[in-house]
Amino acid sequence: MEDPTWAKFKTRLKTIAIFSIILLIILLPSQPSLSTLLLDLKISGIYLVVLVIILQYITYIMLKLKYGKTGREALKLGTRLLISSFKESIIFFSRFYLLLAIVYLPLMGIALFTTLYLASATYVLSPNAPLFFWALMFGSLLANVLIIHFFLGKYGTVYKLPLILLVRKNIRLSRLSSIECATSLGMLLVGSLIYFSVIYVLLTAFINVPSLFRIGVGAITVLLVTYVLLNRRYKTTIDLLKKITSCDKFP
Repeated sequence: MEDPTWAKFKTRLKTIAIFSIILLIILLPSQPSLSTLLLDLKISGIYLVVLVIILQYITYIMLKLKYGKTGREALKLGTRLLISSFKESIIFFSRFYLLLAIVYLPLMGIALFTTLYLASATYVLSPNAPLFFWALMFGSLLANVLIIHFFLGKYGTVYKLPLILLVRKNIRLSRLSSIECATSLGMLLVGSLIYFSVIYVLLTAFINVPSLFRIGVGAITVLLVTYVLLNRRYKTTIDLLKKITSCDKFP
């Protein structure tokens, strides 16, 4: 059985590696010029090298003093442990961005196609509107229906799952205290807030658009609400989350 102290140390090392990569991402500019990007990459590289040296030194000392390893064994084992921690961190971020895509892309698609629908609808109102705008209007509506039916019909509970986890008394949030589970729950909670924001924007659009096009906006809103709030396929969503996030502590 693994020493609890050693397991705790490895977990802390992995956490440090994850937060180090987060800091490196934050240091990179959002809209970089070439010179700014090169400067930030140099700073991030120096920071990463210094961090690895410090972690390597701490690991080496701990292995040598606490676990009685020789200098050569401590260096070899510490190097292997550091490489393993950074590999796990890269896997963690890969899963993070995959979950990000699953939660946000459908909502972004719905917002985009609704915008296209309303934009094309204004041109359709004009006399002698080209056939292209009619096709764009109905195509945008169809795209929204397909996204809602095929994705939300299967995984729509992903947008209300965080609220259920927070409300139900038989769910212990301490079970989700690992960094993977806590990050996943945080992303799902933000996804829920974005979902309700999209509903609010659609309701606002429903009030402001010409009455002729309220049917389309209203239909999208009703489908979006129905496919999420009346969806009971929790097991399908939880199985997907466990597979993506490696967090097996979802109820």
